[in-house]
Amino acid sequence: MVSALLGHNPRLVPARVTCSFKQAWADVAKLVDAADLKSASRRGVRVRVPPSAPNLRLEVHKLHLWRGDRHLLRGLSFALDPGSTLQLLWPNGTGKTSLLRCLAGFLHAEEGQIRWGGVSVRADRDAFHWDMAYLGHDTALKADLTALENLRFACALRVPRGEVPLQAALDSVGLSKIDPRQPVRSLSAGQQRRVALARLSLWDAKLWLLDEPASNLDAAGQAVLEALLKAHMESGGAAILATHHALALPQAHCRLWQSPSDPA
Repeated sequence: MVSALLGHNPRLVPARVTCSFKQAWADVAKLVDAADLKSASRRGVRVRVPPSAPNLRLEVHKLHLWRGDRHLLRGLSFALDPGSTLQLLWPNGTGKTSLLRCLAGFLHAEEGQIRWGGVSVRADRDAFHWDMAYLGHDTALKADLTALENLRFACALRVPRGEVPLQAALDSVGLSKIDPRQPVRSLSAGQQRRVALARLSLWDAKLWLLDEPASNLDAAGQAVLEALLKAHMESGGAAILATHHALALPQAHCRLWQSPSDPA
């Protein structure tokens, strides 16, 4: 993984890269600091610049998805415009998580089309994945890294950031007072969820796919999540959430979908 990020130039490999996973990724992050993107590109570090696409609409047409011998989704069709959110309130076992994983590319539908900005995601998966961020039940954090190191690591792989915006993201989710030396494995489940939300806010993804994003959050944490979603919609982003309890979001820009058998 380290060599994939650094390319094949041996001079780019930090001298301490063999000492520990934690220190190695700290060194990698320094190589792609946001203030030095142009220099990093000249040195051979592969840094992708997000494409400009003003009207990115998600369209799902007659999607059929099986899990084993269960026909979960039967000809599902819906569309999601920029600046809006779709909350899936379907009963347990009816395909909420499967739909999100299918949209993210982790599962393949037997039939149907998924289009992003009018283009099939199969035709350009890289462009779609650049614009999409997925947060599942697992926060996908590195247990031995601190909250700040997790954000630095995640952004180095996608949108490199300086230290100031990383710390600001933690502050915005209510984690300004945690011990900066504390690894995330020692944080509570709710605090870990907040770190994952901070990471989500830093990725500049236009489409958020969130599976039970409020799990383990207290009332204050849920308010943080709702504020992040409102800001995301106001900036032209879209989101699909799988949830058991509807979040308090502006009704003009949020739809509640009670069952996959109902029209979206």
